[in-house]
Amino acid sequence: MKTRFVSLGLLGLLLGACSVDATGENAGESAGDNPQPIVRGAVETRFPQVVFLHIERPGRRPSSCTGVYAAPRVVITAAHCIFADTIPGRFFVYHGADYETDVADIDAIPPPGTPSPWSKAESWAQHPDYVPSLGYPDLAVVYLDRKLPFAPMALYEHEIGKHFIGDKATTVGWGANVALSADITVNAGGGVKRSGRQKILGTPTRADFDPADPNFGLLFPSIRADLIKLDGTAPRPNTCAGDSGGPFLIEKRGAPQVGGISFFTGQFCEGYSMYTRIDPFLKYFKREFERAGRAAVKPQVDCVTELGGGAFRAYFGYDNDNGITMEIPHGRDNELDEDVNDERPTTFAPGEHSFQFAIEFTARERLVYELEAPHARNSSARADARSPRCDVNDQEFICAQHCEASAAAACDDGSYPFRQCQADCLGFTTDLFAGCETEWNAYLRCHAAVPPAEENWLCSPGTQSQPITCDPEFFEALACAGF
Repeated sequence: MKTRFVSLGLLGLLLGACSVDATGENAGESAGDNPQPIVRGAVETRFPQVVFLHIERPGRRPSSCTGVYAAPRVVITAAHCIFADTIPGRFFVYHGADYETDVADIDAIPPPGTPSPWSKAESWAQHPDYVPSLGYPDLAVVYLDRKLPFAPMALYEHEIGKHFIGDKATTVGWGANVALSADITVNAGGGVKRSGRQKILGTPTRADFDPADPNFGLLFPSIRADLIKLDGTAPRPNTCAGDSGGPFLIEKRGAPQVGGISFFTGQFCEGYSMYTRIDPFLKYFKREFERAGRAAVKPQVDCVTELGGGAFRAYFGYDNDNGITMEIPHGRDNELDEDVNDERPTTFAPGEHSFQFAIEFTARERLVYELEAPHARNSSARADARSPRCDVNDQEFICAQHCEASAAAACDDGSYPFRQCQADCLGFTTDLFAGCETEWNAYLRCHAAVPPAEENWLCSPGTQSQPITCDPEFFEALACAGF
């Protein structure tokens, strides 16, 4: 069973009914070498780097997983803990001691630099080769909006070979301490960090494949070679729902290091636990850790449009290869001479962002936009009269023209930034007018064609200027969208 997530709605059941484990053992005993299972076991306080992932998705209760803080602003976890439909801005990482109490503060997380048990995930990514049907390689990274107030935990960089068989490893997770169904989707006990000591059994074999609880990656020798199996037969420890993404720890010179990442366990959270080994993926982790502030931020020319009379407008964006937001102040590291009004951004969010600003120029001019992120090489983008033309049917270009017309209105006070207007326009297209793009774009094109004279606009402080001549198109779009 994937140890993916535990329903947070069962948290009260955990605290009220599961202080004693399924075998009747005292859950308050410490971990150490005693066979204290995570599914039945002891609260853990020694490893602040093992964090709780709180993930919100539309129409569902929050999901949770475990992760481990392994580099500044980077948590590693299991790939199956990453969801394509995660609500933007609603992925959180918790490192405190009382989740049940502190979750009340999740909507009031202070900005970075202010003490808090919470941080926000800025971006996240599964391993590029992850195949869900095989559960391999079940690894992912989460990039945080801040450094956590403790040192990251090191990765174990040596092969976990046969000489480890029979040794004890510490397993840590925030998952359930009891499974109430064979497929472990009904469970209780999540939201409390626990640990146990499990025996390393070594590389799994073909015989570990169970058709009743299929883990299809176990059918492939090349995949099994990158996995490690731990003994979870009672009364030994074992992982459960919500422990996915958590580490098993190997001590090196008295310091714990991450040897693997949890991704699978047995029915009813019994029998065994499976981990993806760290050592075969060291290059992957090194590359991803570089993306926590050492990768490039590259400017780009999105397109150029002709304005007539020998004038042109170039639209610029950027591609931030980092998983975190980068700050590059205006100056020699963020330079475009023709941008006399400093329209270009100084804050660069992760990923590719088109149509961030525009600059007018003449046929004889050549624009050179240069960016140099800390720890990365200088990158530049050039625009001139021969640059590729904008596609009149491109949604970003349609929105850009709409926003420029509003900003050019004589009564506009300039308090609604172009980038915000652009993001809102695209968001409306996707969220409110999906399926009605023809009608919505007809309104946007009408809006873009309105002359800037004050009598053509309705302007209010802090809002976008609205034309007074495009009501028919606007109401047609609303009717199409069901408003």
